[in-house]
Amino acid sequence: MTAKNFTLLFSLLFSIQIKIVVAQKPVIEWQKAIATDTVKAIYAGNNLDDVIGLQEIVHDIFSLPANETAILIASQNKFKLVKLNKNGDTSLVRSLTGYFKKIAPTSDGGIIALGRNSTFTKILVSKFDKHFNLEWEEQYAGGATASGSYPSDEPISVIQASDGGYAILLNSNTDKGNDKTENSNGQNDFWLIKTDNTGLPEWDKTIGGANNDIPNDIINAPGGGFLLSGTSDSNKSGDKSEDSKGSFDFWMVKTDAKGNVTWNKTLGSDGWESAAKVYLTSDGFVVLGSTDGGKSGDKTEASFGGTDIWMIKFNNSNQVQWQKTIGTENNEDLIQSPVATIGENLILGIRTTNVEPDENNNVGMDNDILILKLAGNGNEIWRNLYGGKESESYLAGIATNTDGTILLATSSSSGIGRNRTVPNKGTHTYWGSEVNGQDIWVVKIKEEEGSLPVNLVSFTGKNDGGKGFLQWRTAQEENFSKFELQKSTDPLFTSFKTVTTKTARGNNSTYSYTDILDRNKNYYRLKMLDKDGSTAFSHVITIEQVYNNSLKILPNPVTAGTNISVHFNNAGAKAFYQLTGIDGKRKAIKNIAEGSNSIQLDTKGLASGMYIFIYNNNGKVEHHKLIIH
Repeated sequence: MTAKNFTLLFSLLFSIQIKIVVAQKPVIEWQKAIATDTVKAIYAGNNLDDVIGLQEIVHDIFSLPANETAILIASQNKFKLVKLNKNGDTSLVRSLTGYFKKIAPTSDGGIIALGRNSTFTKILVSKFDKHFNLEWEEQYAGGATASGSYPSDEPISVIQASDGGYAILLNSNTDKGNDKTENSNGQNDFWLIKTDNTGLPEWDKTIGGANNDIPNDIINAPGGGFLLSGTSDSNKSGDKSEDSKGSFDFWMVKTDAKGNVTWNKTLGSDGWESAAKVYLTSDGFVVLGSTDGGKSGDKTEASFGGTDIWMIKFNNSNQVQWQKTIGTENNEDLIQSPVATIGENLILGIRTTNVEPDENNNVGMDNDILILKLAGNGNEIWRNLYGGKESESYLAGIATNTDGTILLATSSSSGIGRNRTVPNKGTHTYWGSEVNGQDIWVVKIKEEEGSLPVNLVSFTGKNDGGKGFLQWRTAQEENFSKFELQKSTDPLFTSFKTVTTKTARGNNSTYSYTDILDRNKNYYRLKMLDKDGSTAFSHVITIEQVYNNSLKILPNPVTAGTNISVHFNNAGAKAFYQLTGIDGKRKAIKNIAEGSNSIQLDTKGLASGMYIFIYNNNGKVEHHKLIIH
C-alpha cells in the first residue's frame, strides 16, 4: 500500500510527519504436514495400507533461537521431540522414553520436559541439550491417600526458575510420603516442587482448600516466587482465603521464593470457570480461562453462548483492571498451548466448534483453530480461522518468532481444502474409500502492514428499533476513494458481503447507514479503498438482534436415566439440536422434524455434571444449561 504522510503543523518552527499504520489480515507464509511414524493399519475390509502418521498429536510447542521451533509430539503413544528450521522443514527428531505432557525452554538453549515414567507410576522430568540429547532425568512421587482412593499425581507444567533451578507443578490427591512432605488439604491440591539445576528437590509445597483445587499453569513472579492459576470449588479453608462463588472458579495463587502463599484470589460467576493460562505484562499480569457463566458474580459481561474465554487483567498491586469475554454462539476452548506474545500484544489460540447442516441437511461437526491478536488493553486487533474441511484438534499450540511471525501447530484430520493447501500424511483406504489419518499441520503466519488511506476517528453501531444504525467519522482523508460497509453473520468472520458503498467526502466527514438486522449477531467492518487501489480494514463491531428465548427444559436438574422434555418455538425446515459436555465434546446431535415444538431426550448413559443443550432453528441459536445428578 502506498505510504501516506500527514503533516501536522504544531508551530511556525516545528512540524511532524505522521504515518498511520495498521496491521491487516494475517497471511500464511508457508505450511507443512508432518508425520513422524509409519503404522500398519489392519481393517476388516479387503484393503491393507501403510498409514503414515495416523494418530499424531501435538502436546506442546515453543520457539527456539534463529526462528527454529520445538514441538512435542505423541505418535501411537510414542513421544518425540521434533525440531523445525525457519522454513518449516524437519531438521531433528528425537524419540523419548516416557509419557510427556509439557516442554519449556532453558537458558542454555535446551529443553526441560515433564511427564510420567514408562510404567506410569512416577512423575518424570527430563533435561535435554540444544541437540535434544538427554542430560539428566529425575522421578518424583507422593504418598498414599487418606481416603484410600487411587493415588494420583498428574503432571501439569514445568518452568526454569529465576535461580536456574526448576519449578514443577502437579495436580495431586496424595498425602506426604516418598518425595512429598505435606499432606493433602482436601481432594485435589496444587503440588509445587522446586529443584536445583540438576533436578534434585530443594522444597515442595501442597497448596489448596478442603475440596478440589486443580492447577493449570505456573510462571515466575516478579521479585521471586511463582504465580499459579487453576480452578477450585473449595470454600475458605487451607490456603484458600475466599469462598467459592457457587461452582468451580478461577483461582490464582502467588508464592514467595520458598513456596509460601503470599496472595490468592477467587473469581467466578454463576457458572463454571477454569483459569488455564497466566502471563506477565509490563504492569501486572493476565489470566485466561474457560467459562460458561453469564453476567454475574465477578463477571461483568454476558455469555456469547456455550463455553467462552474469560480474560482478566491485574495490575502490579494484584487488583483487577479490566476483563473481557471472548466467544461466539458455539463452544470455545483454549488450545493446548494457547498463548504467545509479541511485545505487549497477545496471540491467543482457541478451538471453536462449527455446527451447521450441509446442502443435504445432514448435520456434522468441524473443529477449527481461531487465532486472535489482542492489544495490551484486551481490544481485538484481528482474528482469523485456520482449518481444512475436517477437524483440527484442541491438541494444538502457538508460538511467536523473533521476526514477529506466528507458528500454529495442530493435530489435523483434514486434507486439502479451505486454507489447508498440503495433503494429509495419513491418507489411507478404509472399506474401499479414501480417508485421512491425523497428522501435524504447521502454519507460519505473518502480518502484512500498510498505511491507512484515511484517519478513521470512530466506527460505532447500535440496535435502533430492530434495525442496525451504523456511523463512522474521519479526521483526514488523502487520495481516498470510498468506504465499503461489509457485513457477516458468521461469528468466525470467514465471509463478509458489502451492504453499501459511500464515496469519500473529504476531511472531517461523518457517514451513516441503517441496515436490516439478520439473526442473533450481526458483524460489521469497513473496507477502505485508496485511489491507487490499495485497501485497509477497520475493526469489527457487533449489533445483536434481540429474540425472546423460547427454550425450556423440564425437569432441570434431572436424575441420570430420566427422560426430559425440551420445549421450543415451532421448528423450521433445517432445525436441529445438539447436546455437549462442559468440555465441548458432543454427546448427541439430531435433526428436528419441521413444525415440532418439543422433543423427548433420554439421559440414560450420561454422567453426572453440566451439559449445554443447543437448539438451532434455521440459524437462530439458543443455549440452555442442563444439570444431571
